[in-house]
Amino acid sequence: MVVLTEDDCRLEDFNLQGLSVRGVASIAASCARSPREVSGRVIAAEDSALTDAATRLGEPVKSFRSDELASLAQWAHSVGARQLVMPFLTRGPLSDLMDPQRSRWTASGLRLAEWQRDWDRVVWPFATSGFFKLKEKIPALVRALGL
Repeated sequence: MVVLTEDDCRLEDFNLQGLSVRGVASIAASCARSPREVSGRVIAAEDSALTDAATRLGEPVKSFRSDELASLAQWAHSVGARQLVMPFLTRGPLSDLMDPQRSRWTASGLRLAEWQRDWDRVVWPFATSGFFKLKEKIPALVRALGL
């Protein structure tokens, strides 16, 4: 099963052709960004991004809110999925929410595969304290990627 999140809505960068996709789930987690109420505009933007990504995949999507993550495993099993495939989650609110779920999903018999693009693997080690420190590394990173 493919899992969409607001952290990375560009799944067409990954080769999904070799997968037997049993379903697509989206996880809306903007409400986890703050202990205060999240703006309706933020929630609408997240919903729009997830809907757009799902449309590009061409698959029907089952939507989950961040407080429904435990039921995602049940739904995955109900559609015959044995693995959850998603872009790699960096640190942040969604990753924090997913941390306890990873072991629960594994315990339920689901494998979790988080994919990274080549440029993700090259850039992320340098993304440790804001954009401006990373900006200094961009020329070397571009050379390392052969761009």
